[in-house]
Amino acid sequence: MASSPSWRSRAVAGMVGVLIVVLLAVSAPAAGGVKPPRRPFVATNGLFARAKLGAYCVTYERDGRGVGVCMAAAAPDQPPKPRIRVEPGDRFTMLFRHRQGLHDRPTRLHASLGRIEDGDLETLSAHVKAHRVRGHPRKWRARAPSEAPQANVLELFETFPAGDASYFVGLRQA
Repeated sequence: MASSPSWRSRAVAGMVGVLIVVLLAVSAPAAGGVKPPRRPFVATNGLFARAKLGAYCVTYERDGRGVGVCMAAAAPDQPPKPRIRVEPGDRFTMLFRHRQGLHDRPTRLHASLGRIEDGDLETLSAHVKAHRVRGHPRKWRARAPSEAPQANVLELFETFPAGDASYFVGLRQA
């Protein structure tokens, strides 16, 4: 005859469940309701995709105090969907969106092309030159380098006054 869990094991399991709920409830207010940066849109050849958020660090000011949160994230093990078509020389336009209360206007942008195969990310082009579009502080442009046909992911790393963030966009061949 199978024995049912003792009252002690049920009590311990219940306490662990309550502890997890309490920790989740406390961690959100402790972080001051800090939200991650909004994901940018990336467009080329008439197609656009919203980038997948990777790792980020952001700081806010709440009630006169600085509150910061960092979130670590591994690179994706497959190219994010939807994927946009890209060929050498194609121009990418990246539109970074604003999050209320976050000083998130990009000051620097590092872009690179990579290839994800068997869950591993390999960087093909270590630096894709990107520049801010004059008169549009949240819009950046770049040209796809010659490595574009082998790439299946665009990696973006943005720096802004309140922190930094990385993003990934899936690419496909024409």
